[in-house]
Amino acid sequence: MCGTSGWVTSGSPTSWPKPVTTLTTPGGAELFVSDAITNSSDGFRLVRSVTVVAAPSSSDEVAFSTRFSLAAPASLSGTPRRLFLPGIAYANASALPPRALAGDPLAAHILVREDRLPLPFALAHFAGTGAARLVHAAPDGRTRPDEDFTRRIVDARLQFGSVGVLNDAAASAAAAALPTLSLVFQFPGSEGDRTYVSAGSGTSDGWTNRSHPLTAGFSHNYTLDFSWSAVNESYAAAVTRAWRAEFVAFAPRAPAPTPAPAQLYRDGIELLAAVSGAYDGVPSVPFEAALPRGNVIDTSSQMGFVGRALPSAALLLYDAVVAAPNATRRVQAEALVDFWAAQAPTACGAVKTWYNIAPGGGVVWRAVDAYQGSLRIQSDGVAGLLAAWRVLPKQAWL
Repeated sequence: MCGTSGWVTSGSPTSWPKPVTTLTTPGGAELFVSDAITNSSDGFRLVRSVTVVAAPSSSDEVAFSTRFSLAAPASLSGTPRRLFLPGIAYANASALPPRALAGDPLAAHILVREDRLPLPFALAHFAGTGAARLVHAAPDGRTRPDEDFTRRIVDARLQFGSVGVLNDAAASAAAAALPTLSLVFQFPGSEGDRTYVSAGSGTSDGWTNRSHPLTAGFSHNYTLDFSWSAVNESYAAAVTRAWRAEFVAFAPRAPAPTPAPAQLYRDGIELLAAVSGAYDGVPSVPFEAALPRGNVIDTSSQMGFVGRALPSAALLLYDAVVAAPNATRRVQAEALVDFWAAQAPTACGAVKTWYNIAPGGGVVWRAVDAYQGSLRIQSDGVAGLLAAWRVLPKQAWL
């Protein structure tokens, strides 16, 4: 229907695409659901509005969320598929840490909060057949400041959704095929079967559930675009085309810079200067320090990402050369950048990204660390070095 080549709805509260319906819960709440559907050249747009007409009479019911999903047609049963969730899942789990959100591509649920994604959509590529994608077309993203814990939160301020896929093994068990895959959007954005919320440095099995209040007069709304491209193209080609199309459609713009209050800026620079320097003779912007005293916990140095050693050194250099000229601090910052520029390059063009400082001095590069080859860390690092070069254009830094 709607040019979707057999994709069918599942997980809907009624026999969609009936445009308007009223649902009554066991506890007596009434919800009015309106789905406005318009065709597109390769799929459709759904504008959904859900309004609580009457609150429940039972105290057991306090919250609700809604989910929209589309299941792949039976003709794709058993067809090899690969996923694309920008920034989360690329093709399969072979390059992911074992506890990553999409570390198991056949998990029953792979629902990811859209505020983790650079663009809010999910794509499934079916080898030799085509690719489908589901997009949250008008994301909001609002939340509340204390929302980082796993127990259910019921709050009208939660305006982010979650996108991903469902794998229904039961639906395909008889055919002994791959699980039936559905593209899915849930609002507000619950996350599971795995979540990073309140999981420290790892991933938790289970759910982080987010809901809206079942209060008379409350409504939530979202707009979704579904498309199916019946093109026999590689996974890389399908992902490239989809990403570029959505990037153009969303036209993201960086927010206007907001100057930091002068005292906040100065305090940050002073803290950075206090902890950065030579440890056992080795220059380092240390990986970890405890606040408020600034006690250094980990003297290892990572050029980008969490460690941000080079961007931090560039900030110190800018302050010492431009914002508040200081010859001593300039020498301090230059030494940090000099070290990376001299020590990080390799013959193949990639850069080393993280080193430990041996007791008594000496550098030990984390050659076997999983993060050592991370493009994210390398990119942040060399961007920081370029920022330093723009302040002080030393040829060796290029």
